[in-house]
Amino acid sequence: MTTFRHGVASADPIPDGVLLWTRCTTPEPGPVAVEWWVSLTPEPDTAQVVARGAAEAAAEGDFTVHVDVGGLEPATTYWYGFRAGETASPVGRTRTAPAPGDPVEHLRLGLTSCAYWSCGFFNVYANLAAQDLDLVVHVGDYIYENDYVSRQRRAVRATALPARR
Repeated sequence: MTTFRHGVASADPIPDGVLLWTRCTTPEPGPVAVEWWVSLTPEPDTAQVVARGAAEAAAEGDFTVHVDVGGLEPATTYWYGFRAGETASPVGRTRTAPAPGDPVEHLRLGLTSCAYWSCGFFNVYANLAAQDLDLVVHVGDYIYENDYVSRQRRAVRATALPARR
């Protein structure tokens, strides 16, 4: 069964489009048929779907899918997702860029940097995703992962932060 263990991402927003990405984790040796959708609401089964299509995830591309979606409205928030067979990806949220020459009253920007998976608490990413941001910029590497260091620092990851009240 195909899964979407690496989540979804969007990038390169322009006024009428955006690039969508996912990666399929599959035991299948051959290509995987992947459907994608873009909607004005988080649910793909509504009349608010504005774009949809199909792509193929193959071993030559490390089972990743890149979709260049066009025909969208400027400065608009959209939700998107993928499906392979009966398995649906997480739902992502993206926003197109403003039209050229349109005034921009404010820019809500999120910034992230290098993350060392075995040493950190990553609840900040969930908080960032919950914000109404126009753009998230990630500088540096996404996540460092090293088996030797992970084994040495396992206790650090096992420690949880106290719940906020």
